Amino acid sequence: MEVQEYLLKLEKNLMLGAGRWLAEFNESFRAFPLNGQSFDLYVRGSTRTKGLLLSRLFAYFALPNYNVGFYIRHMPDDDFVLDDIIETVINHALKQNVKWPWLVLVRNGPFTEELVGKVDAFDKHEPGISLVNLEGRDVDTSSNLLGRKSLSLLRVF
Repeated sequence: MEVQEYLLKLEKNLMLGAGRWLAEFNESFRAFPLNGQSFDLYVRGSTRTKGLLLSRLFAYFALPNYNVGFYIRHMPDDDFVLDDIIETVINHALKQNVKWPWLVLVRNGPFTEELVGKVDAFDKHEPGISLVNLEGRDVDTSSNLLGRKSLSLLRVF
């Protein structure tokens, strides 16, 4: 599967598919520039869903109104520093009041064992980090709640 095809399927899944159970994703941006870096796809929304009168009343009184965002980036090579990308995502999330940020790194091939181990050991509350290997159809996630939750959303092979 090609990266652009995966990004299209992921965008559709977040905005119209399984992502609707998590949040109302209503905006997506391609080639999103952020502090000198470029993310291939940025999808954002909020947990407060829209709907008919009863749905809106229930959402208003029962659900939190969190802003959420998926930062997706194609990483063809190993010449990057994960901590720099995480810091960029966290800083943007703080500025935009995004309570639940996810960082998704996509590649046509496996990630290094060192990087997978670092992501598996990541235990801070946010962001949720996922490594998507398109060739092997494999997803590795961070051990925090956001990372584990992203697993079902990212498997759109």
